[in-house]
This record gives sequence, C-alpha cells and structure tokens, in this order.
Amino acid sequence: MNARLSISLILLVLALSAALPAQPAREERTQTRITELLGHRLAPTPLPSPLPNPFASLTRDPTAPSSVSDEATTLARYAAELKISGSALLAGRPHLMINSAAFKEGDLIKVSDDPVTHLRIVQILPNELTLGYGSATLTIPIRMN
Repeated sequence: MNARLSISLILLVLALSAALPAQPAREERTQTRITELLGHRLAPTPLPSPLPNPFASLTRDPTAPSSVSDEATTLARYAAELKISGSALLAGRPHLMINSAAFKEGDLIKVSDDPVTHLRIVQILPNELTLGYGSATLTIPIRMN
C-alpha cells in the first residue's frame, strides 16, 4: 500500500507540474535581466557624425576687420588664463607677477603664438588690474596677500 501511495503521489506531482506554465531556466532569466539593465551599453546609440574638436583654437583671419565685440571676447578669454601671483614696487612703479614674469603699466603680455596675441596692461591699482586689447578694456579685481 505504501508503494501504491508513493506512486500516486509521484503521478499527482507530475500531472500538476505539467499543468503549470513552465518557468524559464535560471540562465535565461539572468540573461534577460542583463539585457534589461545593460542593453544600452551593449548596443549604444551612435555619436554625432562630425565630433566637435574640444582642442580647436579660436583663431580668426588676421586680414578680416575686427569688431569691438570680437576684441572684448578675445580679451576676456585670454585674461581668464592669466596667473597673477604677486606684486612689487620697482623704481617707484607697481609691477605684477603674471605668468611668472614681472609686468608694469604699458607692458604687453604675450598670450598666444598662433596667431600672436598680446594683452596690454593699461593700469595697475592696489586692488585691480586693467587690461586692454585693441579698443576693448577689461578691469579685473585682484587680491594680494
């Protein structure tokens, strides 16, 4: 009787398992989850066709007439790259250490080789520096400790 009961139970379990929908294998579930989470990395969207060059220099045609807005833009761009590291009073005139060199009022600071570009020091005050490029001027606050 025990054998008969065991066989009946086994047949019942087999019948129920056949009636239930089949579960995907663990590997299939894992692969499906990986595709859901990382599908965008496995098949990424393409980049724009001509990629912009982040290192392209902002050069302009030296023969083209310059406007005040171009000069102001150029002045602001190169003034932001200056490293002012100190000040001194030499022969009674204020000097600033800019990019590891001493400059006084009226001096030119070479900021680019291609095309050759110079910024002019218009005025040095204890708490500000005025730079010029063409007809544009820019006053930068400075703080020396």
